[in-house]
Amino acid sequence: MNSSNNGLSKEWQADLREDSSVVNQIAALVQAAARPGWLHHPHSLDMQYQVSADGKIVGATVAPRKYRALTVAGLVDQVRDLASAPDLDDGGTNHPGVDAGNAVRVFVGDNCVTALFRERGDRLHSVTLGLTRLESFEILREHRLKGIDQTALDWILRSVYPDRVLPNTFLPTVKKLRFKSNSQGASEVGHGRETVDMTVEAELAGVAGGIPDTVVLKTSVYEQLAAVAQPLEIGVKCAVHLDIAGRKFTLKPLEGEVERAARAAREHIAEELARADFPENVKIYIDSRTC
Repeated sequence: MNSSNNGLSKEWQADLREDSSVVNQIAALVQAAARPGWLHHPHSLDMQYQVSADGKIVGATVAPRKYRALTVAGLVDQVRDLASAPDLDDGGTNHPGVDAGNAVRVFVGDNCVTALFRERGDRLHSVTLGLTRLESFEILREHRLKGIDQTALDWILRSVYPDRVLPNTFLPTVKKLRFKSNSQGASEVGHGRETVDMTVEAELAGVAGGIPDTVVLKTSVYEQLAAVAQPLEIGVKCAVHLDIAGRKFTLKPLEGEVERAARAAREHIAEELARADFPENVKIYIDSRTC
């Protein structure tokens, strides 16, 4: 038993040491919880204690087990194994899909994938895969491409979105832009379509078409999807604005584009899980919040 997890005061811990019958009772509960049928699963036996009004421990049970997966493949392996194990409420005589106590529900949310399964009617266990958003998606989700200079935009597009910017002429166009000030001190830039005032001419020598109104930045969403058999890359359409006076660029995702990409990623995770050929007692739900 891990005293760092039980939340007991020093006085209660002293009472526990003195009362050997309670200690023996807890030991028996722990031994029963770690039955041979589950020993091959990595878990920690966190305890839940029942304390009387006078501060005495009168009972203890093993808390629901909380497993963790690091990859989609790891989640699949754990869910398949746990879903295929017989339900232990009846001593292990029932088979998966027969007893509702062994039902497994997998919820695909925005921040994690959680599988809930039941070993006993009074304990709900879980396997969780945390989802980490990639920098290329977070930049778009948090609208970070706002009011940035030419050098910074060039660096971000080359380092975060290499070969993932459409049209492919956009990055060369950004690199070739040359800002200058005219004799009246106003900013000028070769752009092709925008005039701030009468002193600004729009002309970009050697770059056909100028700067487009929109570009598409292709990105994955979750780090955990990089290792799946069929990785997913989604194009996010962004409006382009050039502040000539301030010499700053803004690339803003069009309305609904970020959420469309996020949902496509969640659907892709659900499809990967569906291809795992789980037992019939496993059901998969998308767009559910469990963490």
